[in-house]
Amino acid sequence: MSVPLRRIFLASLLRRRLASALSLLAIALGVALGLAVHLIHGAALDEFGRGMRAVAGKADLQVVGPRDGFDEALFATLARRPEVAAASPVLEIEARLPGREESLRILGVDLFRVLRVQPGLMPLAEGGGDLRFAALRPGVVFLSDDARQRLSAPGRSMEGEVLPPALVDARIAVQSGVRSLVLEAGGRVPGAGGVLGVMDLGAAQQAFARIGVLSRIDLRLAESVSPAAAQAALSALLPPGIALRTPEAAAGELGSLSRAYRVNLTMLAAIALLTGGFLVFSTQLLSVARRRREFALLRALGLVRAELMRGLLAEGATVGVVGGLLGVVLGHALAAGAFRLVGGDLGAGFFRGVAPQLAFDPAAGLAYLLLGVAAGVAGTWLPARAAAAVAPARALRAGEGERAGLPRGDGRGRLGAAMLVLAALACLLPPFGGIPLGVVSENGK
Repeated sequence: MSVPLRRIFLASLLRRRLASALSLLAIALGVALGLAVHLIHGAALDEFGRGMRAVAGKADLQVVGPRDGFDEALFATLARRPEVAAASPVLEIEARLPGREESLRILGVDLFRVLRVQPGLMPLAEGGGDLRFAALRPGVVFLSDDARQRLSAPGRSMEGEVLPPALVDARIAVQSGVRSLVLEAGGRVPGAGGVLGVMDLGAAQQAFARIGVLSRIDLRLAESVSPAAAQAALSALLPPGIALRTPEAAAGELGSLSRAYRVNLTMLAAIALLTGGFLVFSTQLLSVARRRREFALLRALGLVRAELMRGLLAEGATVGVVGGLLGVVLGHALAAGAFRLVGGDLGAGFFRGVAPQLAFDPAAGLAYLLLGVAAGVAGTWLPARAAAAVAPARALRAGEGERAGLPRGDGRGRLGAAMLVLAALACLLPPFGGIPLGVVSENGK
């Protein structure tokens, strides 16, 4: 396309400032929402995976049970097995901070075994003191650097009021169930991430009234034993309701749980992007009707239909590119704001205690930019096709109505009926990859 023609089509966009701005804004919003959801969920899963690897350490398998835990006698049974080189018992407590939105995840570990399986959970006493004496004092908790930073900053109440820091004078009030107690911060856990605290297993069981209860057991297998062989040999020893899994499975399970939440948010972004494409279609359709004489004159001067169609498609692509670029920038800004305000779980509670960091993803940014361009081009295609089909002599005829630049409605009733039939059939689609695409699920509901 020649330079004068490019200027003609660009000038058309500049003349329709309000319509072009609305189309651009709708595309930018769709791209921004979709990219922000992708960035937030991806960063939260990565951070959760890193946290799980730090917590699991060298564990090859984990024995997990119900939420209220299981009998610690199982630990002795598994620790004596020849398939197990080392075992580390863990009691996990989700301790609420009274009157606050935040919570503190506390892990009770055996300080004499944790170094062999979970070195990242090895605490350091405050001021370099003797860890054994510091840990044996009742009510002592060792905080990760993230937890100390978060708890030393002002928090928010359930009603949104600003509250003073939860950690004051190395003490923090926590609540688990109906039990409330004050814990003393005895040191750091430099190898752990997230809002996490570590206590001696016996002290945690006593403080939270969980005597004889464990939440999981981390196992490091003997060198000649594979995880699959160990699972086959040890599964028979497990009571009902208790299972063996690999540490990586936890992140996969959480990703599956949050998938429906992420799909819903992504569909909202897709609706916004579709709205942007429809606005492009509407503005381009009206522009074609108003510019029919201009197009007819260009055609009479030698402009072929293919060039006219390419010029109009270029207008839609321009709106898509600018809207997509704006959406990519806005998407990163939305993700950064979401990390500050609601965290990596977007308020859903899947990634509680995880503090992800925003990272630029070139591949995702390019993909969503191309989606914006596709929305702009798709919205322009039908008006461009209609404009190229209008005969110049007809459009230049005196008294010809503006309808000459619009596509005819003949046969649209049959097309609408066909679309309704396709929509009804789409509702009957079975779940794909566990995601219900239609309204009928596997159990027929």
